Amino acid sequence: MTGYHSPLHGGHPDIHAAPTRDAELGALVERVRGWQGEGIEPHAIGIAARAGYLGKQAAAALEAAGIATVSLSAKSSREAVRVGTMHGMKGLEFQAVAVIGVTEGTVPAPAAVTPAADDPVAHAQDLQRERCLLFVACTRARDHLYVSYSGSPSPFLAQRWIQIRLSETGWWFASRETTSHTGSSGSRDVSVDGATSPH
Repeated sequence: MTGYHSPLHGGHPDIHAAPTRDAELGALVERVRGWQGEGIEPHAIGIAARAGYLGKQAAAALEAAGIATVSLSAKSSREAVRVGTMHGMKGLEFQAVAVIGVTEGTVPAPAAVTPAADDPVAHAQDLQRERCLLFVACTRARDHLYVSYSGSPSPFLAQRWIQIRLSETGWWFASRETTSHTGSSGSRDVSVDGATSPH
């Protein structure tokens, strides 16, 4: 990824922390509704997840809320939000992108990473590929980037590597993190090393 620069631009990515997967999907629905309320067309919104089943859950939640969706891989002119995997985002561009399920145990995908005890070199290479996959998915956003997780965040979110690479494409170092809880919500600013400051 050295020397890679994205033609896309952005500002502060929104990092959303949810206590459960259902809460994360509920927050996604509200975020997409918010984008549509701002005048962003459905086809200009892309949703990406590391695993296909997460994308299907997201599509189901959006459809249940009355938001039409279509697969990233579908050759369709339907006016709908595009949903798929991080791999499926390669080569695409959206005005707004939500990268969901960036949770510990999901990103990086355990099955895609060689155990360090078996082969340290392959382990390091696999982790780098997983970081690059997350990076590419995030840089498909032109104006709005939303990243969410439930429970504990992926270790990649606190790593300087991904923060620096995103800043090189126009996404700023600090991101706004919001939290969703039963009956309450809040926000805080998150620095590149994961330290937080009250907002």
